[in-house]
Amino acid sequence: MKNSTLLFVSLIYGCFTSHLHGYDLVNRQQYAHYQQQAVAWLHTYIIDSEGTQRASNNDLQLIANIVYFSYYRSKMTLDAQETALQTLENIWQGWQNIAQTRRNPSVDLPYSITHQQKQQSLEQFWPIQHKHRAIGLTYAHATEALIKDNVLESPLSFSGVQEMRKTARTVIMENMADAQQYLNILFGNTQKRVHDTLDQWQAQKRNTIFDRIWSYVSQLSISSFTEADKLYNTISQEGWQTFKTTQEASKHMWRIVEEARAAFYLAYYKTLYATLQQLNLDQSYMTIIFGPNGLIRAEDRRELLPDPHQLY
Repeated sequence: MKNSTLLFVSLIYGCFTSHLHGYDLVNRQQYAHYQQQAVAWLHTYIIDSEGTQRASNNDLQLIANIVYFSYYRSKMTLDAQETALQTLENIWQGWQNIAQTRRNPSVDLPYSITHQQKQQSLEQFWPIQHKHRAIGLTYAHATEALIKDNVLESPLSFSGVQEMRKTARTVIMENMADAQQYLNILFGNTQKRVHDTLDQWQAQKRNTIFDRIWSYVSQLSISSFTEADKLYNTISQEGWQTFKTTQEASKHMWRIVEEARAAFYLAYYKTLYATLQQLNLDQSYMTIIFGPNGLIRAEDRRELLPDPHQLY
C-alpha cells in the first residue's frame, strides 16, 4: 500500500500536469493576431505600405537577428527543459533499479529501462544544455547591442525594437493571466479532493522528511539492514515525487511564458524575413551577426538567417 505522503503528492502532481498539458497556450486565433500586429509594426518602423524603406540595410540586419534569437531562445528553453526532466527521471529510475538489485537480485526490476533509452537520454541532455547556454548568451549579446549600446543607425529603428519588446511583454502577461484563470477553475473543481486527501495525510503523518531520514539512520543500528532499506525506499519515493512535482510545476509555468514568446517572435520573424526577401538585399545582410562571444566579425559571417518556414 502506498504511503499517504506519496499519495498526496501524486494527487497534486496529477491534477496539475494532466490538466495543464491540455491547456491550449497559443491557438491559431492568437497566432493570427500576432501576425496582424507584426504587419502593423512593420509598416510603422521598417517599410511603409507603399514599399518605401524606413530602416537602413544595417538596421534591418540587426533587427532580424534580435527577432530571430528572441524566438530561438524560447524554443531552445522549451526543448532543454523537457529533455532535462526526462533525463532526471531516467537517472532516478536507474538508481531505484540499482537499489532493488542490491536488496534482492532475484526480484524483477521496478523500472524497465533499455540500454538504448539510457544512452539516448544522456546523449541528448549535454548537447542541448550546451546549445541552450550558447543561444542564451547570443541573445544577451544581441539585446545589449541594440538596447543598451544602441548600435542602430536610426532612432525610428530603435523605437521599433522597443515597441516590439513592449508588445511581447504584454502578450506574455496576457497569456499568464489566461492560464491563471484556467488554473483557478481547475483547482476550484479539485479543491475538495485535495482537502480530503490533505486531511488524511496530516492525520497519518506527524513528522517531517528529516525525521524519516533520522529514523532510517537509527534503523541501521537497532534493526536489520532490510528494514532500514524499506524505510529508505519510502523516503526516496516521497522525496523524488515531491521534487518532480515542483520541477513539473515550474516547467509548465515557464512553458506558458516561452510558448507565447516563441509564437509572438516567430510571427514577427516571418513577416520581417519575407520583407527582406522582397527587398532583394545582398546576402551579406542576411547573415547571422551575433554569437555566444558577441558580435561576429564581418569577414567571419557565413551562416545565413534561417528560412522561418523551417522553424516551428
